[in-house]
Amino acid sequence: MTQFTSRRHLVLAAVVAILSAGPALAQTASHDDLRALRYYVQQNDTASIKAELRRLRASFPDWRPPSDLDDLLVAPPTQSVDEGAIWRLIERRDHAEARREIDRNRQAVAGWTPPADMMR
Repeated sequence: MTQFTSRRHLVLAAVVAILSAGPALAQTASHDDLRALRYYVQQNDTASIKAELRRLRASFPDWRPPSDLDDLLVAPPTQSVDEGAIWRLIERRDHAEARREIDRNRQAVAGWTPPADMMR
């Protein structure tokens, strides 16, 4: 009976850890995540802009809007990132190298942010 109780507590602790980590892992708003905000900025819809900023801050606590929201309307970078290479590093569980590659791409490609699921 004691072994069953210990195993049950271990499984319960693992489930709680996995569920509580979810929101903390997704911290970066991607270009697509900002689509609604860009639309509201184009429409000059102040109330919707404020509401969308609140939503984005709740969803992506580390994200900060640019000081000039019109900067969001600039076309995305033409230079692209080989995200497949990063995913291959993650699949090989080489997380340190994947993180370095993400950081290199953030510096090399203006405006690029990794997808939220890549940062998990």
